Amino acid sequence: MTGFLEPTVPSGEPANVLPSPALPMGRLAAYIERLIAPPLALRAAQVRTLAGFAALIAVWTDVLFYRAGMGVNFTVWVASIVGLAVFAGRRSGRAIPADRTVVLAAAVLLCTVTAWRDSNALKAFGILGAMGLLAVGFGLAPGLAVRRVNPVACVAAAAAGGISMAVAPLRLAAGAWQTAPRGRTTESLRLALRVLILAVPLLLIFGMLFKAADAVFAAQVDRVLDFRLDRVMPHVWWLVFGFVVSAAALMTSVAVTLPDDMAVTLPERHRLGRVEVGVTLGLLSTLFALFVGIQIRYLFGGEEAVLSSIDLTYAQYARQGFFQLVVASLLLLPVLAGIDWARRRDATSSRQFLAFSITLVALLFVIMASAWQRLAIYREAFGLTELRFYAAATLPWLAIALVWFLVSVARRRMEFFLAGAACLAAVLLLALYALNPDGFIARTNLSRVAEGHEFDAQYASNLSADSIPSLIDRFEILPAAERCTLATAILERRAAHDDGLRSWNWSRYRAARLTTANESRLTCEGSK
Repeated sequence: MTGFLEPTVPSGEPANVLPSPALPMGRLAAYIERLIAPPLALRAAQVRTLAGFAALIAVWTDVLFYRAGMGVNFTVWVASIVGLAVFAGRRSGRAIPADRTVVLAAAVLLCTVTAWRDSNALKAFGILGAMGLLAVGFGLAPGLAVRRVNPVACVAAAAAGGISMAVAPLRLAAGAWQTAPRGRTTESLRLALRVLILAVPLLLIFGMLFKAADAVFAAQVDRVLDFRLDRVMPHVWWLVFGFVVSAAALMTSVAVTLPDDMAVTLPERHRLGRVEVGVTLGLLSTLFALFVGIQIRYLFGGEEAVLSSIDLTYAQYARQGFFQLVVASLLLLPVLAGIDWARRRDATSSRQFLAFSITLVALLFVIMASAWQRLAIYREAFGLTELRFYAAATLPWLAIALVWFLVSVARRRMEFFLAGAACLAAVLLLALYALNPDGFIARTNLSRVAEGHEFDAQYASNLSADSIPSLIDRFEILPAAERCTLATAILERRAAHDDGLRSWNWSRYRAARLTTANESRLTCEGSK
């Protein structure tokens, strides 16, 4: 490994490095065009080394995932790619900055959800969050400070990193081929061809003779030569997938040169003035105020106010608008961030925008309180589901993010907003890992049984293994028919539990052990 990934480009082999331009809006097309083939600074030996590393990860990917479910293997896989990319970057003289290392470590931490929890929804959120952090960790130029990337610039940088990472595997493969020594390669191909011409006919002749002479040998040969495409294609898929992902991470962290200053700006003549901002946000504030007035009258006024005005029960009224209010709450933040990016920067415009932002956020807090109140009524009448839980879980994050947004606007430090909001989102995901949403949903719905409400055993049986400890703990409080439905589902889940070492998952392991320990309780007696 001596001399591997040297940081300097020797004389006589000039690096193909272009200057990193700023990014005014008028040059965006040219900039994106440049991303299709980002400048590289690699020697031939470095290209071949990176290709070898990518091939190694490709084989490792096949070993981890071929005929295996998702569990601890995904965490190990992501950690392997991140670790190898960081190592290669350091050896090439492009050490990943400390803030980027923290981001990559957080991404690996979020990926532990596949080894910890069994909920598909929670795993999807965790993996999406981890992929976002990996894009930031690998996609941003080393000179960009993560904590000072404004939202619009981050979107542009993410697009830049995504394009670079998408074309990186092709560039790595092409670079390895182009930098291969031509004379040596040609001689190797000729040698291989002569060996094949000499050896293959002899193997065929003697092989057919031996096959005809011995039935056992013939059977073994037939089994070895039994080529089945359905067995080979999964290996091909995992090998290609592993090579593409690892090549993208390695090339981006070691060789791709992206701009350190990525300021996405509008020309002053195209920026929004006080009139456009004032009218738009003023009308929006009026709409919010009208809605809040109705909410105070009807939702917070109690069941009698609703029943006297519309032909819906109180629970139906709450159920009808919960998700719409959550979506409306989530939309306001990007709207305000976009207007802030596009507006003029004089002192009067800044004060105007801050005043309207405070007004809208204050009104939105009332709307969010209404959504939370609707959820309480909704849960009391119909119970809790995954969709209701995760929709409500976004509200605390949004409330803190909005306050942080106002602070960033007031201090005129919007470049700090995105990092804080992303950090808060990562903390929320880790808190959800610890809370165990499916277990919480099961406990909440079981607690309603003591209050005389029905329990949807069919829905509970479709929850992940995360819910099984809670279901087993309070199994006896359920009516006989619901117990039978749950017992059948839990025992069938254990029978299907076949996690090996690669796909091991803590929740599935714990659920299988608890099921075995409580098998005598999981019966259908008395259900008829």
